[in-house]
Amino acid sequence: MKVQRKTVRIVFGIVIVLAIAGGCMIVYKSRAEPKSVAVSEYVETASYTGRDCQAVKPRQVDEQYIDSLMSRMLEVYNEIRETDYQNWTDEEAAYTTQGKYTTAASWKEYLQEKYTEIERQNSRRDTGQMLLAEIASDSRLLGYDPDDYREAEEYAEKQLIFGNGFSDKEDLLQELKWSENEYQDRVEETAENILKLRYVVQAIAETEDLAPSEAELAEAEKEYGEEIESWKEMITLDRVRKFLYENNRIKG
Repeated sequence: MKVQRKTVRIVFGIVIVLAIAGGCMIVYKSRAEPKSVAVSEYVETASYTGRDCQAVKPRQVDEQYIDSLMSRMLEVYNEIRETDYQNWTDEEAAYTTQGKYTTAASWKEYLQEKYTEIERQNSRRDTGQMLLAEIASDSRLLGYDPDDYREAEEYAEKQLIFGNGFSDKEDLLQELKWSENEYQDRVEETAENILKLRYVVQAIAETEDLAPSEAELAEAEKEYGEEIESWKEMITLDRVRKFLYENNRIKG
């Protein structure tokens, strides 16, 4: 899939578009900095740099958060060791951490620091994902590979049925009072949105050289084998989200 990079400079006027992903706003101003756009065989992306977006706030890692986490960990510990501890003791904390933390209190403090960083990273990931969803929504689908569409269509049907808590298609049609044509229209719309998102990720990744290298793929194949394509998609998506976070104006 060949991808070209364009630089778009808006010289006149101000256009403000509210993002469907929520919280983000695209602001084009006169004499604005250049915006990056990628064009591939199947998609023309909207500008994907220089956007203004409100950050997704990280989850607060407070006393309740840590107590709940350690309680779940204790349940697993009791199940594995066939014990019935109601609270973490210093002895069990030391055993679990192989002596790194000799008291439950010091281990708890470490966990709070660790999960504060994890939630911060999750916030960055979710903000990048929100930007990606907005960019995909604003992008233009030029076409698609038939095999890609069949795969997206199958996923769209599962998403519509099982993702909304229905047991099967008939259950969905009856509950929502959709006709067969309405159902097929919704499947087609969802499948095209899935494809557009996928192609936008691919176009940005190729334009910005974010996809795993041949050397990385060769190394990963040793571990993931037949799942290498899934690994490649996951890593590429993660890098695109990170790129978007670092190349747009994130507030908050």
